[in-house]
Amino acid sequence: SALLWLSSALYSTSRQQVDTSELRSILGTDDASSQRVLNSVSRPIYRNAVLQAVAKYNRTEAPEVLQTARKALCLSEAAGAQVHAAVYDAQLDLLLDDTKATLDEADMEILGELEGMLQVRGASAALRRRTEPLYQQTASAALAAIFDAPADGNAISLWGNLAIRQQELQLPTDTAKATL
Repeated sequence: SALLWLSSALYSTSRQQVDTSELRSILGTDDASSQRVLNSVSRPIYRNAVLQAVAKYNRTEAPEVLQTARKALCLSEAAGAQVHAAVYDAQLDLLLDDTKATLDEADMEILGELEGMLQVRGASAALRRRTEPLYQQTASAALAAIFDAPADGNAISLWGNLAIRQQELQLPTDTAKATL
């Protein structure tokens, strides 16, 4: 696997784009299994390249730099997209940690910039997957409090608290309604 990765990386960065099919033939692997090996070796290296690119480049430069790195590492586009999604999810985890669990405008700006840099497909779905359960927890606890002590609970304050939580999580109104 190391020989395949190293040879492929050297071939891909050479001036004359050499076809690696002969190498795969000598090693007795097909295209799909070769790509799996290349992806498994390249993925951690590419992840580090992504983290460095996010810190160093802007929204317009980063995609080109990352495409060059991905090609040099012989990483498939699908595997690169998986790394991008994982980095985006890790940023979401940092922003929505247990102590904070809210998203303000600055957080949304960071996520938007990261989405643009990494060209993350389905970023809004990832955000929704992460924030909906938090909203559901709040709604369940609020409804349980109303049902446990109806005399103490106030339906208006319940809806007010849910509206505030919706804003804290940057949830669209239709998503919040569907969650309830």
